[in-house]
Amino acid sequence: MEELVFEPTLKSPFFNLRPNGYMLIEGKAISENVKNEFTPIIKWCREISSNTVSLTIKLEYLGNASSKMMVELFKVLSINKSIRHLHVHWYFDSDDISLIETGEVFRELFPKIRFQFYLV
Repeated sequence: MEELVFEPTLKSPFFNLRPNGYMLIEGKAISENVKNEFTPIIKWCREISSNTVSLTIKLEYLGNASSKMMVELFKVLSINKSIRHLHVHWYFDSDDISLIETGEVFRELFPKIRFQFYLV
């Protein structure tokens, strides 16, 4: 399995997914082509065979379509039988209440994932 990196655009975030289980999503997620952007990410997450996955999320903004794809991403990671420990490090700005609320909804939807929230 190879490292997967997608550079950010004005509307899509930076993705860095490593076979050792380190994953980073950072930037804005407001693109209209989210399905095309997330499809290789979700495919990669189905195939990762790391025992521990640490997903760091540092988003400036998360659009509705991207939010739905994040649900799919968490679902795929949750059912991957290779992953025994799944941690999400969710960074948020104190001015963006909707982003923290979205993270809390994800935590409720996926109780097996350990979410930690960080104020920046």
